[in-house]
Amino acid sequence: MNRRSYSIIRLLLPLCIVILALQPLYANASNNDFEKPRSYSQWRFSTNILPYSLTIINAAAEYIINPKISVELPVFYCPWHFNNTFSVRTLAIQPECRYWIKDAIRGHYIGIHANIAQYNLLNHRDRYQDRVRPLLGVGLSYGYLLPFNSKWSALFSIGIGYSSTIYKRFYNIDNGAHIDNRSTHYIGIDMIGASIVYNL
Repeated sequence: MNRRSYSIIRLLLPLCIVILALQPLYANASNNDFEKPRSYSQWRFSTNILPYSLTIINAAAEYIINPKISVELPVFYCPWHFNNTFSVRTLAIQPECRYWIKDAIRGHYIGIHANIAQYNLLNHRDRYQDRVRPLLGVGLSYGYLLPFNSKWSALFSIGIGYSSTIYKRFYNIDNGAHIDNRSTHYIGIDMIGASIVYNL
């Protein structure tokens, strides 16, 4: 098995576990759970399962402003390097504003989000560390909220955007020497999520 296949399996395995674990909740949910009147001015809290494959812990708070609009603030944090080949030490936020196609209780949404991240990345022979400013970006997103009952849901999301960063490059060894300074501009997928959501 090559390194790319191993990385894909590590990313998808938590998603499969979540789907299998939550299937009984969906099967046992009664229709009454969805028929109860709901207040749209409410909070939701969630965690994205996929970043845990890189030992990045995360949590998000979402406030539903009205039946069509909500805002969310996720925080991602990893204070350690879990191996010496590929690892991300980071503190990042990804605020997002969402427009719900039907309503904010379930179904599809489209959104706009920003990316702000400080990082220290190991990638084989090199180490990359942000300098001057954090990584900055903006993008568009799509998501689908699948409710299991009045309290628990699953949220699946993906986003595409633009990000830019200025960073220092070092040799990936103890006290590795500084190689150079670089900047990178990226356009592509900048968000992917499979989250467990709890409604207050």
